[in-house]
Amino acid sequence: MNIIEKKKQIVDLMEKNDESLSFHKPKQHSKSSLMWNYFKIVVINNVKQDMVCCDKCKQLFVYRSKDGTATLAKHNRSCESDSADSNTKLFNQTQVTEYYSSSKSHGIPKKFKEKVKLACTEFVALDSRAFELVSGDGFFKMAQSVFDAGKYFNASSNIDVKELIPSPITISRNIDNLYEIKNNQLKNICTSLKSFCIICDFWTEQYTGLSYCGLALRFITTDYKLHNFILGCILYDVETQSATNIRMFIDAQLLSYGLSLNNKIFVVSDNENKMRAAFK
Repeated sequence: MNIIEKKKQIVDLMEKNDESLSFHKPKQHSKSSLMWNYFKIVVINNVKQDMVCCDKCKQLFVYRSKDGTATLAKHNRSCESDSADSNTKLFNQTQVTEYYSSSKSHGIPKKFKEKVKLACTEFVALDSRAFELVSGDGFFKMAQSVFDAGKYFNASSNIDVKELIPSPITISRNIDNLYEIKNNQLKNICTSLKSFCIICDFWTEQYTGLSYCGLALRFITTDYKLHNFILGCILYDVETQSATNIRMFIDAQLLSYGLSLNNKIFVVSDNENKMRAAFK
């Protein structure tokens, strides 16, 4: 049963004054939120639900203890009421913690860590993937985005993860778009470079006879961090790999990123005669 259906069920019970429906205040202690002065937990057949009801307007809200009472506080401020309760003034001012995530790290229960460990193990086994895959930056970013999406659903939501994960075809169609975005970002970075290093390598594919050039860019930022970028694996469509042709080809590729070699000051570390002649 999804949230909408759950709310409809409770509203129907409220309208019928059904005896199976009741509202309970949670037990109060020194750290209890003052919001419980204005809300009650919904109980059906003596079973607590993940729903609370506003004492003033009887509006229903999804609530889980781990989510906190920030949403309830926002509603309490906007809820029309003639109540003159002095505690209300406390919530007339928006608290900064309602808009920013807490920097306090929360310990992860062992049962959840064990469940994720098992899922990762099954993932690399079922899909025949390398163990190192689960330590990659891309995997962490993907896992975090799925985790963040899960925050919008409560425990009672019946969500099929297949509806969230894109298909291989969708991903393949999105690759070109992502490349254009990242490539433009790299071009913007290159416009401010004062010094850099390029690494190029040529090879011929034995079955097709086509030649390619692999071109990489390295540079160090002002905070002394080394950055590496692969500019591309580019089809070398020039007739010969002479020194002149190689230099013209590399210059053209660098120019597309707004880069050019300083003809007066640069160092060649490749000992191959052809490369030394191309960049002399």
